[in-house]
Amino acid sequence: MTVVSRNRQSRPVPDKGVLERVARAAFRATGRHEGSLGVAFVDDAQMTGFHDSFLNKATTTDVLSFASAADDLADDDYRGDVIVCTDQAARQSRGLGIPYDAELIVLTLHGVLHLLGYDHTLDGGEMTRLEEALRPVVLSEWAT
Repeated sequence: MTVVSRNRQSRPVPDKGVLERVARAAFRATGRHEGSLGVAFVDDAQMTGFHDSFLNKATTTDVLSFASAADDLADDDYRGDVIVCTDQAARQSRGLGIPYDAELIVLTLHGVLHLLGYDHTLDGGEMTRLEEALRPVVLSEWAT
């Protein structure tokens, strides 16, 4: 399992080891062969740019995922990239009354599940149930 993490903003973010444990938990729970992925942490302005460029929505959002097309890449274990907006995570964590770091972990998990082919808008709740089952697992990984 390889996670390449990029911090493109000023807020604190989880370290690479935590991100790898979150991704590993998602891969194991779904029975998928472990692969590599990228996780980038950005601010509202950067996320709004991505959201507008790729989904034609000129607003920020909490997480975006871009799955790789294995036939386009030499490394067929590369799953894609997750982009997490730390400004949105901070707002959501305050609203939910949970630690900011925990919200970053949950958003990363959400993004990784999308990379693995899950889509909560189309799957009748399958992704949501899986994510809810994995939250305690990944949050315990973060706390260690």
